[in-house]
Amino acid sequence: MAVRDLCAFQVPQYQRQKWIEETEFFYSQANKRLMSQFSDEIMTSDADEYAERVYEKLGERFNPDFHDPGCDAEDAFHESVEFYRLLSEMKDDVRLSMVSTMFQNWEKELREWLVHEVRYWCPGHEVKEAIWSATVDEIYNLLKVSGFYDVRAQPFFRSLDALRLVVNVFKHGDGKSLKDLDRKYPRFTARSHHGFYAQNLRMRLLKHEHMVVTDADFEEFCRALISFWQGLPDNMMVSDVKKLPQWMQKASLAAEEV
Repeated sequence: MAVRDLCAFQVPQYQRQKWIEETEFFYSQANKRLMSQFSDEIMTSDADEYAERVYEKLGERFNPDFHDPGCDAEDAFHESVEFYRLLSEMKDDVRLSMVSTMFQNWEKELREWLVHEVRYWCPGHEVKEAIWSATVDEIYNLLKVSGFYDVRAQPFFRSLDALRLVVNVFKHGDGKSLKDLDRKYPRFTARSHHGFYAQNLRMRLLKHEHMVVTDADFEEFCRALISFWQGLPDNMMVSDVKKLPQWMQKASLAAEEV
């Protein structure tokens, strides 16, 4: 069989369904087993219990000649507020960890699939290495210029692109991704929010720790990944491939020279 008669990219229905079900499973179980432990009701109850323990501990050294029980109660209250704040920050970190893991799982599945698909018509260790080393944008270019799938033209792309930047900011902190996120999707940076953030000078500074990602965003990101898998065409023949991006061509030539 000539190379041109081979499938360049193929998505069997069972594979597509597996990707979708795994994404849905991860999202639902992350919410059930992790995020549910950070509901406002649970965190408030935990903070109240913590205040009681602090108050009891303060009471152990209470001396009516020197101490004011009202001050102990106030101290316990402030300790509980700080406890709730720390829980809220932990909730944000857990959510971002789940978002990041979900994206990284998607990215690895995508690269593994690409390596599997090109191994017959564009073989070589160099090609495999190039696919695993390429940026996500370069992967999008491979799918586009080959004529298979223009990811950037899809309705879900803005959510998918925002997800990529959010994960980069979570992993690397301040840098280009944070600036890109603020420029392209400012709703994820605290500077675009009103109320407390607008009144707080420190929060108006562009800092990675001020990134705002909500439960609704988590769901939106999940839907974007599912939409990506759903949108992949069933197949395309090698004879229909328009061209390959330069980085892929370079890797292919290097493989031929070995």
